Amino acid sequence: SMEGGFWRRLLRAVKSMQRRSGFAKVQNLSFGVGDSLASRKVLQELRRGACVWILGVQYEFPVIDEEWMDNCVESSFRIDHGENTNDEDTSQEAACEPGDVGNTAQAWAEVCEKLFWDVKSRIWIMYRQNFEPLGKNGMESDVGWGCTLRSGQMMLAQTLCFLRLGRDWRLHHMPSQETCNEAEHEDEMMLNFTQEVLEILEMFFDSSNDQSLFSLHQIFKRTAQAPTLHGRPGQWLGPAAVSQLLADALNSCEDLGIRGCVLSDMGGGAPTLSSKALSRHAVQRNFQTVGSSACEKAGTDGGTFTPILIFIPLVLGIEELNKAYIPQLQAALTWKWTVGIVGGTGGSSVYVVGTSHTGAPIIMDPHTVKKAAVGYEDLLSFFGADARILDWMELDPSLCLGFLCQHQDDLEQFCRCFSDLQGEFPHAPLVYVCEDQTLQTDHEPRMHQSASTVSFDGSSPRVPLAAEDEEWQLL
Repeated sequence: SMEGGFWRRLLRAVKSMQRRSGFAKVQNLSFGVGDSLASRKVLQELRRGACVWILGVQYEFPVIDEEWMDNCVESSFRIDHGENTNDEDTSQEAACEPGDVGNTAQAWAEVCEKLFWDVKSRIWIMYRQNFEPLGKNGMESDVGWGCTLRSGQMMLAQTLCFLRLGRDWRLHHMPSQETCNEAEHEDEMMLNFTQEVLEILEMFFDSSNDQSLFSLHQIFKRTAQAPTLHGRPGQWLGPAAVSQLLADALNSCEDLGIRGCVLSDMGGGAPTLSSKALSRHAVQRNFQTVGSSACEKAGTDGGTFTPILIFIPLVLGIEELNKAYIPQLQAALTWKWTVGIVGGTGGSSVYVVGTSHTGAPIIMDPHTVKKAAVGYEDLLSFFGADARILDWMELDPSLCLGFLCQHQDDLEQFCRCFSDLQGEFPHAPLVYVCEDQTLQTDHEPRMHQSASTVSFDGSSPRVPLAAEDEEWQLL
């Protein structure tokens, strides 16, 4: 019946992440902070109505009857753990059928299911072991030192997924109700591994093969050849260094159809964002490899805009994250261009993919150890992350934001959003947005160290301090 099918649908939304891919299981985590997004506590809080954001997509939960929801969640966890599977559960199941709650409860379940499938479809990259020897020391594992690189790989993997597959791609094909029996629905889901998906995942295999463009082996091969790049196997790297390595890797692959750019300030302050400078960097005409002044040689006239991944490494505090920046980080995670944040907590890197119903960051953790991914039999090891909810103050102040602009209009809208954000938080902006016609000659953008970094000579242009600006925060 419709109501019986609805009950199974709700249970499947809650349990699909728990039973099939360990979404609500904590395995080999280096820290146990935060609640799982699929925990009983979070589900019960979502009944009151809330918004959850995952990489620029909003999931808005309606308010539903609390008593009805209590019965549903309680039954879900009891049945999931094989408890009391008798007539008592049958009566409780009946009590959870929509009835008078009707469309609101069914809408809640549908939002819940869509949210879980979105998270389940994010590419998860973690510690690996037993891969082919890496570097002069012959390391066969990155456990203990490679977590920031793995978080950066996750950001890059989502970027390529959005670019090639679209934001709506999901791990499974979902059969319609007309084509399969509701009770068998979950078992008949088909893996959505197209050739493009296979190609993206192969780029992150733990191998020195040329197809594994963004493996640790290929990344450190380039650092050994380029004196301007820093990093060696066994060395822990921060978000800023990782952003440089990934931008360099992107710009080394001309056929990939995307460029990388690190937006930074040589003086260590908030970087300056210029749409004109980024446009020149994204133009395909006169493309130059890493090490040349690509931004200076490329022009916007007659060129083809190439999608660009913009890395913005920042230090937003000294010993802890400055609270003044939290609303801006929350806002940035709702933009359609976001591909997340590479951050950390307690010296351990995490990948921030969104914000919870309370506005807290939702993270994917690379601190699970699995055997090296070297072939198609390892594809499923890239999925099934345990998305957890942290507190913003648990994050370290050093982090890196990522944004994907696929065409010129994207880039201009992206710059306008940062300009609006600067207007809302003038005393502590994440970046300075500088209109191109106001740039002075000595602030013309040029490349520093490599073609993957766009910065400005000297300090970033500062807004003149008026009497009312005495509260400007010195960080």
